[in-house]
Amino acid sequence: MSTAVTATVEELRSRNKVELVSGVHEGSPVNTIPAGFYGFTFAPASFESPLFSRNSFLSFEVHRTAAGPVILGFMEPEAAEKLPSGGEVDLYPVAKEKFTRLVEVPHSRISSAKPLDRAHSNRLRLNLRAV
Repeated sequence: MSTAVTATVEELRSRNKVELVSGVHEGSPVNTIPAGFYGFTFAPASFESPLFSRNSFLSFEVHRTAAGPVILGFMEPEAAEKLPSGGEVDLYPVAKEKFTRLVEVPHSRISSAKPLDRAHSNRLRLNLRAV
């Protein structure tokens, strides 16, 4: 099992070398800010998603790393084990019910994304490329 799958949010922030977005970068699209920041958004799969310092209810955390944007979210543990294979996955902004495994999803793996499903706790359904 990879470190990314078993780490906490704080450990991922430290490993990804990111700090909370602020100043001139707050509200800017994730693809325009330099690496080293994280923030919260309701458009996590978009390269143009704005990052904010405020963690609003059911918003996703996104890290702007040197390798590009990375979405943090929660999945079913069984589904998380199959994450490297790609395909359709459901990601949630917070742990709930059976969605308890924290994972990282690099933007570079996203082949398509559906809009957030507000009726299901802002579920983000993604189609991912295999690693």
